[in-house]
Amino acid sequence: MILITGGLGFIGAHVTGEFAAHGHRCVAAQRRVDAVPSFVADRSEVVVETLDVADGAALAELVERHDVGSIVHLAAPPLARGDLMDDWEAATRGMVNVLRVARDSGMGRVTVASTIGVYLGATEGPLREDQPLSLSSPHPIPAVKKSLELICDLAAGTEGIDVAVLRVGAIWGPLGAPSSPFFGLPALVHAAARGDVGSRDEQAHEAIDSLYVRDCARAIVAVHTARELPHRIFNIGAGRVTTNAEVALAIERAEPGAKLALADGGAQWPPMVIDRLASIGYAPTFDLDAALADYMSWLRAGNPR
Repeated sequence: MILITGGLGFIGAHVTGEFAAHGHRCVAAQRRVDAVPSFVADRSEVVVETLDVADGAALAELVERHDVGSIVHLAAPPLARGDLMDDWEAATRGMVNVLRVARDSGMGRVTVASTIGVYLGATEGPLREDQPLSLSSPHPIPAVKKSLELICDLAAGTEGIDVAVLRVGAIWGPLGAPSSPFFGLPALVHAAARGDVGSRDEQAHEAIDSLYVRDCARAIVAVHTARELPHRIFNIGAGRVTTNAEVALAIERAEPGAKLALADGGAQWPPMVIDRLASIGYAPTFDLDAALADYMSWLRAGNPR
């Protein structure tokens, strides 16, 4: 049995569904269960549980009750929206609890979500997993993720836990937020789905390594289920950046007459190198046009996100 913490969240629900589609039995654990997406609710392989990973006793009880053999740790507190010290404490406690239960139960792999944000401060690209990282951070999310990466590395080296760390890029698609402070792609797609075309505030040349969520889920499952991993850290991305201008053109191809006038300028991230994913047999399957068509269909079916 595979435990997916945050298993009903944006990325987590797709990861849960991807595991189930390949016949893996899994527990989708969420701090608060408001709704279960249809592509998870309909799967007999999935058990849904309420869990706060900051509660070590509850986590240990769940692991024992379901005979959990490995963990995909995607749960995270909403950093930068509450009290920073409380959020930091909860994130660290949750990570330590996951590593402790993995060690104490002698389970298999623990796969942990980090972020592309750990590369903030890198002046040149492309972004490689083995490049040095800046110790400073202008935002709490990459600051906390960097500290958790260090904890995971120490746990692997001293406690013998099989840990894989995922530096996840800009992910978009079904269940995702309709807008993001980090990249403009989701807002452009939602605007097109509403028929809200015309002048936009998003900048044409803004670019980041963005990956469709269904491909992201496939990558995470590939890392977690690989028999042996040649590395401990993996970039989860498309291996290229996508500009807002490219998104606008794709929308115009999909929706003739839908003209989006974007603002000038925009900062660009370097792309992430995904050679390590390729080494375990993974490659993205959705190009921008296919992903856009899939997401637009999802939104127009009445799904709000």
